[in-house]
Amino acid sequence: MFRLTDFSSALPRSAWTDQDANIHQAVSVKPEGGWRLVDYVSGDIQGRALQTSCHDSCEITLPLAAEGWHAISIAMAGHYDQSLIEIRLNGEDVWQTLRAGHGDIQEIPWRFVDLEHNSIQIRYPRDIKQIAGRLRGQAISSRIFWIRLEPMKNEHVTVLDKPSNKPLIYLNDGHSLFWWDSEEANKESVRQSIGRFANSEWQTCCFCNGGADLVNYPSRLGTRFGQNGWDDPLVKNHKTAELIQELIDQGQDVLQLATEQAVQQQHNFWFYIRPQAWVGEPPFDHAFRSHFFSQHPEYRCLNQQGKPLGKLSYAFAEVRAHINGIIQEGLDRGAHAVGIALVRSCPLVYFEQPVLQRFQLRHGKNSLPENADDPRLKAIWNDFLCDWLLEIRALLNEEQRLFLIVADSKEWNNNFGIDLPMLYRDGLVDDILFYPEDEKDTELNKLVDWIKSEAGQKESQKVINIIPGLGNFRDHGMSIAELQKRALAYYRQGADGLNRWDASGSLIGLHLHQPDYLALWQDHYLGEQSCLLQEYAGLYLDEYPPLDGF
Repeated sequence: MFRLTDFSSALPRSAWTDQDANIHQAVSVKPEGGWRLVDYVSGDIQGRALQTSCHDSCEITLPLAAEGWHAISIAMAGHYDQSLIEIRLNGEDVWQTLRAGHGDIQEIPWRFVDLEHNSIQIRYPRDIKQIAGRLRGQAISSRIFWIRLEPMKNEHVTVLDKPSNKPLIYLNDGHSLFWWDSEEANKESVRQSIGRFANSEWQTCCFCNGGADLVNYPSRLGTRFGQNGWDDPLVKNHKTAELIQELIDQGQDVLQLATEQAVQQQHNFWFYIRPQAWVGEPPFDHAFRSHFFSQHPEYRCLNQQGKPLGKLSYAFAEVRAHINGIIQEGLDRGAHAVGIALVRSCPLVYFEQPVLQRFQLRHGKNSLPENADDPRLKAIWNDFLCDWLLEIRALLNEEQRLFLIVADSKEWNNNFGIDLPMLYRDGLVDDILFYPEDEKDTELNKLVDWIKSEAGQKESQKVINIIPGLGNFRDHGMSIAELQKRALAYYRQGADGLNRWDASGSLIGLHLHQPDYLALWQDHYLGEQSCLLQEYAGLYLDEYPPLDGF
């Protein structure tokens, strides 16, 4: 194993300076290429990091004095900023975005490569939109501390010849597309958001209209986001509403554009809704307020005391018919699959009159549930979900799929009367996607065991794909090694593929679709993931770091 720790070999020489590699030197004149070397100490490793925060810095070439098959890791870390580079082998056409997780220096697993007089090229990221929108507000620098090269064993090289592949699904909620990515009303913003996954290992686009019947496209039934709204404190909500309206005024159809882009890049296009995203409380009701919700208080979910909630009940056929119309709009535009996201804000039904009537029909005329924990009541809730799924299924042809997105715990699903074992046994859906409730790993073994053991087995059991999520909207700062570790753990627990909520372009090129590839890294070549940066530019950072004084 060899570490390249001093980047004074970086080319062109005019691109960098080492005149202020140490804080005891004067600030240097900016070199032509906008990079500098900075002295560092990390444990027994000493060297010179390569660093820039300049958007206009040039591409840097780093010669590698090695031949044959190697596992290459790139040592990176954010400090008070975020460390991000674009990287490729010299001679390649495509740049890959590589992002350090928060915390100590990590030896980021990058590539298994057959080296022959190769060099690595890096540059400051040209497209910040490759990372999740939630990360873009942080200061961004490009910084690498060292490159780790470890020769590969011959038996490991052969694994790379025919790696197994699993499907990867990238989710786009149809709202943050404008909230984060767009500054003007242009159909190219839709194409670019989905198009960044073209020619990648991510092969299924899962796209949302944005809410229940809150939509981002011209709809016969739905309400446009932010329609006529003015009292909303979030500038980006106003921007989103304006961009969607401008696109509609231009004759553009966001859902059609998304479908066409996915099909053009030979991806599956899955359309989903958030069935209980109808309205927000003021002032956010001016960003999220469904006309159908406002016009039909008689369809509201009711608690046990008869108090109306901010949801509509799918116990009413009229509500289901309305939303089925939204689903049909997705199908009319060519969706290969449709689904409902039963996460965050359930229930679908609660204590409404149709629920109580069905309860009494089944358990006696004078019988009523005592509370929401009554398992008999939850079975009724699941009945209405099944009724709805059968209605959606009737809209599909033989090739179109039906999927659910649910939270990743038995307790959560049971709480809302979602009987996953029964849905699995009866084959009411084709795919079950799990959404992580928190930033912890999903206990997929337990979930699968619960579903299959309670479902039992039938001779002609339909194959239903179990597809866990790599993360939720909170954990985009996860390190690459941790992300790959999570993916491999899911595959080893029987995952049929993976999905990612709010997927970003920085997930491309990480081989998350190849269990064998991930296993090589995790079991044999993964470098150190927590190397303490003790000294940087002659400043000690391990106790009372200097910037903390500001």
